[in-house]
Amino acid sequence: MSVFVDQELREITHPPITKEQLINYAHASGDKNPIHIDEEFAKNSSIGRVIAHGMISAGFLASHVDKIAKEPNRIKSYSSKFKSIVYPNDTVSTVVAEESVNGEEGYLQLQAKNQHGEVVTEAEAIIEMR
Repeated sequence: MSVFVDQELREITHPPITKEQLINYAHASGDKNPIHIDEEFAKNSSIGRVIAHGMISAGFLASHVDKIAKEPNRIKSYSSKFKSIVYPNDTVSTVVAEESVNGEEGYLQLQAKNQHGEVVTEAEAIIEMR
């Protein structure tokens, strides 16, 4: 049962991660670590393939919180923690795992999951209730 999150905002599924998205993110963020954009480099790494920037899934979660809050100034805190790797072509869904209200603040725990249901990133947020 929802405490304060609208039903349509319980889960948001994003399109699959693309190589173009990783290149664009690398340029926008300045994080041009070759593990994110260079197939040959990544093939020779301990991971063995290109991986997405962790901040992409953290950004999906932050965007989810923003949609719930409806006004950015209502977001009092946000933090995220990486749990697993996201790869190109993965589909990431963000879900509200837990929510509660304590007086004038709403507390959220969210998870970003890949298409296999594995949690790749977790987040917590506090939203001012009005």
